[in-house]
Amino acid sequence: MAFVNSTQHYSQEDQRKIIDFVVHKMGFDFTSGRIDISPHPFTIGLSPHDIRLTTHYNNRDFRESYTATMHEAGHGLYEQRINPKYAYTPLEGGVSLGIHESLLAVKDAPDAWREKSKKLFGIAPNTDKEGVLQDVHWTYGAIGYFPSYALGNIYGAQFLHKMKQDIDFDGTVAKGDLKPIKDWLDKHIHTHGSLYYPKELLMKVTGEKINHKYFIDYLNKKYSQIYDL
Repeated sequence: MAFVNSTQHYSQEDQRKIIDFVVHKMGFDFTSGRIDISPHPFTIGLSPHDIRLTTHYNNRDFRESYTATMHEAGHGLYEQRINPKYAYTPLEGGVSLGIHESLLAVKDAPDAWREKSKKLFGIAPNTDKEGVLQDVHWTYGAIGYFPSYALGNIYGAQFLHKMKQDIDFDGTVAKGDLKPIKDWLDKHIHTHGSLYYPKELLMKVTGEKINHKYFIDYLNKKYSQIYDL
């Protein structure tokens, strides 16, 4: 993006103004949540009335905090809009992700990472921050977490296809009015919490089983426009 200049300094204060504006436009309720700083952005919901987002600032590229906070705000919106009648029950949170625990001893992890990185990619990280600590999911053993991102992309594209049938998605984004999008998500997805399994929710909302076609179509359209294919 040409408007990002690696020699420019983007202060944390200015970046915070941007993300506060965007997250507010997305519909995040700051009376029931907040944004703080962490090395790796994450979201934690202590209750529907206490949703905490974190972000990370790079003073040479404001896109890092901007995109990370939008992502985390999506989680926060989900948690804030779950039906209150599910409070303090197993249905309160969003649909669970499969988390696999690591069997590797913590003290052995940095050396094992460097060894495998060198063997597989020919690159040995200089520090643990560049190695085993580069992503929080590795460090707490959530190796099985990553397929959830792939599934999320497929689910998201399928939900978006259905949303575009119900509302003028492109028009509302062009006007900067994100409320119709939030309202659609609240009605069809957020309010249900963990009431349905993912495959059941997908069928209820879109009327069909998981279908990768919509994500493939999205990728083809996006990169065809970018690279003039």
